[in-house]
Amino acid sequence: MLFAPVFNAIDDTLAEAIATADVAFLDGTFFYDDEMIARDLMDKRARHLGHQPVGGDDGTLVQLGEIETRVIFTHINNSNPSLDRDSEEYATLREAGAELAYDGMELTL
Repeated sequence: MLFAPVFNAIDDTLAEAIATADVAFLDGTFFYDDEMIARDLMDKRARHLGHQPVGGDDGTLVQLGEIETRVIFTHINNSNPSLDRDSEEYATLREAGAELAYDGMELTL
């Protein structure tokens, strides 16, 4: 199991750790890099706050491609639209085979 709740980029070391884990809990704080700006919450991008976004052209979902690791996003900010299970962002996340962590979640390894 890998637990990486905060990172601003997936480097080679992190990519290898994700690919070799059975389950990876990854930083899901923001779906978009400009999420806080677009919602008029803060004038900073996700990456400036130390978080790689889940979505977008160079986000975590794209960088992970078709890995076989079970990916569960954690540390999710309340501004993240993927929290809405009826949203396009949630559908994108699920279509990629990823999950969102939830309170009380338990796994057996």
